[in-house]
Amino acid sequence: MLQSIVARLQRLLRLDWEVFREIRADEGATREAALIVGVVAILSAIGAAASSPHAWLLALVIRLVVAVAVNWLLWSYVAVFVGTNFYGSSTSFWEMARSLGYANAPMVLIALSGIGCVGWLVTAVAWLAAVALAVFAVRETLEIGMESAIITTAVAWLVVFVVGALPSWVLPLLS
Repeated sequence: MLQSIVARLQRLLRLDWEVFREIRADEGATREAALIVGVVAILSAIGAAASSPHAWLLALVIRLVVAVAVNWLLWSYVAVFVGTNFYGSSTSFWEMARSLGYANAPMVLIALSGIGCVGWLVTAVAWLAAVALAVFAVRETLEIGMESAIITTAVAWLVVFVVGALPSWVLPLLS
């Protein structure tokens, strides 16, 4: 499994977008994508703990793992919903989840987010790279044009952002 992940990530580094169609078709890549998302979640927790060492690490890890996994699955669902309902494409939830799981790979850089004054820059680069990969993942998985892929990715990302921000907006109102 690890060899397959490394080979596919190398192809992505070479900007070989066809790899997303391969990932889409390979049901075994679901575990690979989940592993990538899990590693990203754990490294994100480590990066967050490094930037705020007073946080209770176990709670932080659990919260981030759940958040990253939920974001990945929600992003996949919304991308499939938009792509199939607005662009007439045909793909399954798990096909999209596999592709977007791989698109999350640049987020491993967030482990470095606790590095002094450059942590925010590393985080920004990781996010931008992941979103850019997501656009290509959506384009190849849904087999749609670039403009449609950008819109689909943006809508899905916006939904994930709003859903993720809801607790921080609602909890102060309940106090």
